[in-house]
Amino acid sequence: MPYDILALGATGFTGKYISKYLNSHPERSGPTPFTFAVAGRSQKKLEEVKRELKLDQEVGLLVVDIEDYVSVEAAVTQTKVVVNAVGPYWKYADHVVRACANNGVHYVDLAGEPHFIKSIIQKYDYQAHKNNAILIPCCGFDSVPADVVVYLANKTAKSVLGPSAYIEDSISLYDLKGGISGGTLASAISSIEDIPKAVTAEAMKDFSYREPKGAPTKPNKLIYTVPVDGKTRYGGIFPMCPINRLVVHHTWSLFKRFQDRHPEKVYGDKFTYNEITAQSKYYQTVLYLFGISVFIVGILFPPTRWILKRFLPQPGAGPSPDGFFEVTNISHSGSSKIKTVIRAEGEPGYFGTARMISEAGLALALDFGRLPYKQTGGAGVLTPMAALGDVYIERMKKYYELQVESEVVSGDEGRKQR
Repeated sequence: MPYDILALGATGFTGKYISKYLNSHPERSGPTPFTFAVAGRSQKKLEEVKRELKLDQEVGLLVVDIEDYVSVEAAVTQTKVVVNAVGPYWKYADHVVRACANNGVHYVDLAGEPHFIKSIIQKYDYQAHKNNAILIPCCGFDSVPADVVVYLANKTAKSVLGPSAYIEDSISLYDLKGGISGGTLASAISSIEDIPKAVTAEAMKDFSYREPKGAPTKPNKLIYTVPVDGKTRYGGIFPMCPINRLVVHHTWSLFKRFQDRHPEKVYGDKFTYNEITAQSKYYQTVLYLFGISVFIVGILFPPTRWILKRFLPQPGAGPSPDGFFEVTNISHSGSSKIKTVIRAEGEPGYFGTARMISEAGLALALDFGRLPYKQTGGAGVLTPMAALGDVYIERMKKYYELQVESEVVSGDEGRKQR
């Protein structure tokens, strides 16, 4: 094949970040440099992006009509891995996923659209499995950090407390500085306006992606209090928690299906998961809840949504690359508590997301023989941790400079594992 990676949607806001990151990646100048191409609808815009980002001359340009299956398949069959940044995914990604599943090409995307993910599992999971294609949605800030911290908490529990240890109540505290792009807003609004409410509601149910199903999610609280390092942290529900939780549940189900072969992967039957936006003061949480409530109400009702459309960022625009994220996960295992922290510099939603999805694609292209996907039954529609596991985490630590720490902080006090 001519290319290891195909970056689809390279002329968009996130697509440019992905293309720039791939172009400057250290492995591009190694002993066996990977090859990649960028794809979009317009040859002219692709050439402009190539000049703007100063992409190497070796970087290919592929014109793809995302709504024409023949055009999509012609591009997909020229690569090992498709990195798809074209949303809304329910509207534009079906041909891409189908072509990858049919031709044994691996696929990663940034879909935070449960109805889309549920549909591709139903339509393409078997075909992808048969053709040894790994398809991984949600490979950006939604929902890689959530999947990673729970995976590491379980690994630490078993390493320190014994192989029969399981994790139970698990909550992640998000602390970040970032923004939102016009494309993300457009996808969110499109889902609200164009997807039947019943379809969305069905996809948002606990463990909706596949069997088996685990413990139901506990009812949400208005304000959470979580002790961390001797201090009380406060928080309201993290906006992307419902989507991130579905990915964590999907990983739970994939690990549970093969618990007899790989018991070290299993989280446990009492496992539940939640996320909050972390605050140090109670009043900060009240203000946060007020702001997020106003935004949700505004985007749900047509008159205020029309106003928001006019004043919020438009597709192609987005935040600056400055920022950071830190996710602290507290998971319980019997009387013990595991604290897992991951952190990285840079705005997480786009700057960080470009790195997360790129490293997922590179893991599939360059490290395929070391990936743990067979431990969850083989190829198909998987999650970051079920498909890529430790290989992916190590790549992000090395190239994204992701900081990772996981330890038991009560019970068997303070024995760090990573």
